[in-house]
Amino acid sequence: MKVLIVEDEPLIAKRLVRLIQDYFSTRLSLLEQLDEVDEALQYLQKTPVDLLLLDLNLYGQDGFEILRQTCAEACHCIIVSAYADKAIQAFEYGVLDFVAKPFTEERLNKALQRFDQQEQVFRETQQLVIKKIGRIQLLSVSEIDYIQADGHYTQVHMIDGSVHLHEKPFERLLSLLPDNFQRIHRSFAVNMLNLLRINISSGGKYSVDTCCSEEIPLSRRYYMYLKQKLST
Repeated sequence: MKVLIVEDEPLIAKRLVRLIQDYFSTRLSLLEQLDEVDEALQYLQKTPVDLLLLDLNLYGQDGFEILRQTCAEACHCIIVSAYADKAIQAFEYGVLDFVAKPFTEERLNKALQRFDQQEQVFRETQQLVIKKIGRIQLLSVSEIDYIQADGHYTQVHMIDGSVHLHEKPFERLLSLLPDNFQRIHRSFAVNMLNLLRINISSGGKYSVDTCCSEEIPLSRRYYMYLKQKLST
C-alpha cells in the first residue's frame, strides 16, 4: 500500500501520518508527506500511489490543481480540509471521500474503510473500478481481453474493443486478476480463455491472437510456456 499525504499544517500532517500507520499497519509499503502543490505534482508524476490524502489550501495554493493535473483518474483521493463548502466540487473530480477538519480518528477511519471496500468490490464481484471525473465505471473481469502497461497505469482492453485506463500499475493489477490472466510480455498479459493462436514472424518475433485482438506482443521468454499450454 502506497500513500501520499499532502498537508501544510505540521501538527495535522504528523497526526495523519500516525493514523495512516495505525490503520494500514504492515500493509503499508510507502508513506510520504509533502506540503506544496508543485512538489506533490512532481512526486506523483514519478511515483504511483494507491491513496492520496489532500488538503485544499496549501500555503494559499489551490489543492484542486493536483486533482486537475494528476489524481482525478490516477489514484484514490480523500480530501482532508476545513473548506467543507468545497465538498461538492471535490466529488465532481471523483474523490473517494471528504473529511472535514477538525476530524476524529473514527471519521478518518471510515474514509479509509471506503478505500478498502474498493478492492473488496473487485474481489467479490470480479469487476474493475475505473474512475472517471464525476463518476465511477465498473468493468466485468470476464470481458477483459488483455491488459497493457502504460507508464504508471494500465490499459484495459475489452472484448468489445473499448480501452480504459486503470489507475493501478501493471504489476499490481495483474496480481489482482484471476489465474486465467497470463503474462506474455514485459508489458502485456492476456485472458487465456480468449487465446487462439501463436504467430511466428520473420526474424523470430512472436505474437498472439485472441478471439478479439491480433498480434499482441509475445516475448521469447513466454513462447515455450504458451506453446505447451495450447497443445494440452
